[in-house]
Amino acid sequence: MGNRSHRWLSVAVLTAAAFYRPLTFWADNAWDLSSPLKPLTLGVISAVVSYLLFLGLTRATRQALAAAATVAVAVLVVMHWNLFQYPILVVALFVVFALLATRLGESTQRGVVYVLVAVFGLAPLVQVVTAHLRDTEPYPIVDLASRQETTATGLVEDILFVVVDGYPSLTLAEEWFGHDPSDIEAHLTGLGYEVIETGWTQFTFTGLSVPSMLELQPIAAPGPTSYRNRSSVFRIMRGDSLVASSLRDAGFTYFHVEGGWDGSSCGFSDRCLSAPWFDETMWLLLGTSLFANWLTERHGSFHVPGTLHATGSVISLRDEFSDGNHDYVFAHLLLPHEPYVVDSECRVLPPSDEVARIDAQLTCVDGQIEEIAGLATSTTAVLIVADHGPHTLSQRFIPAAEWTDAQIAERFSVFLTYRYPNGCAEPAAPTNLEVMRAVVSCAIDIELPPNHGRYLIGADNPEWVEPERMQRIQVQLEAGSIAP
Repeated sequence: MGNRSHRWLSVAVLTAAAFYRPLTFWADNAWDLSSPLKPLTLGVISAVVSYLLFLGLTRATRQALAAAATVAVAVLVVMHWNLFQYPILVVALFVVFALLATRLGESTQRGVVYVLVAVFGLAPLVQVVTAHLRDTEPYPIVDLASRQETTATGLVEDILFVVVDGYPSLTLAEEWFGHDPSDIEAHLTGLGYEVIETGWTQFTFTGLSVPSMLELQPIAAPGPTSYRNRSSVFRIMRGDSLVASSLRDAGFTYFHVEGGWDGSSCGFSDRCLSAPWFDETMWLLLGTSLFANWLTERHGSFHVPGTLHATGSVISLRDEFSDGNHDYVFAHLLLPHEPYVVDSECRVLPPSDEVARIDAQLTCVDGQIEEIAGLATSTTAVLIVADHGPHTLSQRFIPAAEWTDAQIAERFSVFLTYRYPNGCAEPAAPTNLEVMRAVVSCAIDIELPPNHGRYLIGADNPEWVEPERMQRIQVQLEAGSIAP
């Protein structure tokens, strides 16, 4: 009976250690995580490896509880390697623990295992439940336009909407970061694209900018808010949007291309083109582990494989743009968003100064844009735009009231290019939101919600930029008289 109880206790402590990191990660992202499947899958993999190690150690020592406790501690150390600055000390502590565990009496060993199960097994389960009971109020967004019955106008066969995350306007990229825009500008112009050298966004965060484009109206307003529960904005980015529902009602098939960021993962599309396995969720889960440095050296960040894979996924849809059917493709490319880790050919570089590499990363993304831009046919409406600019001036970490003109210019000025079929009206303003509104209103008969055209800094407690100040900043940037 004792051996059987030892076996069950051993399985319990191994399971607790294997699922500790996945469960605490789930608790930290309770309302934002698209699905707990990947964290729990990592827990299953860790549990299987742990059990195999346990069997080997038990066979060698004949001490089941001691072997289980030792393996459990090893798993916890491996998954939380970032907490230990001196690996040799960790090894020494682990050896001491293993020796003590094998020399303790049976009752003491059972007590140690019970403590480990309680701390690393039951506690994170309580955290998951508590996290779901806390912050139940989603991020407050404005009243959205009601979903409408729509029909296709016949002017647009397909729509391709691509977000290039964190790409500044070509004016700012050249003047601030030394990026030569002539090649990408000439390439796009040659394909019939309108290239806006100084485009603008109305929001400073992806989680507000992209949903606003997908709802065809600004979705947030100033006021005291908390950005802890982002389910309201993530739901829009995952496909439950005015744009998607209106286009589908008009007969468009909705393709959603993941870029690796969980906030814009698939949710409500007709067809999902998934990101690589090492997306944001897996990257963050393993970012505390012994494998973190290897991942960084190999991939730079999860943005890199996610972007390259997303570009390939969009290109794989080439035939959809000439098949006579209506298609709507949404893709989110995480590059050139920081960290700046690749050269102009999208090859991962060793760590060095970030600002010095912005130009190279922008050039890498230019190549991705050129490949995607060539997919358009004469009846395809294409919008390729950034959601916000960089933040090399660290403006994300200071209150909105303290932003300088340069900080506002950098964050609001974005890459913007588009191509419409003949017969489509031009956008009302050079902003990503207005271009999206023009695309959709050309493709289908729809009553557009209002756009006040104002600019909002931040997500937590956001504040308006005074219209007069914003106008002055825009004029200065276009004139080249504003610098970091």
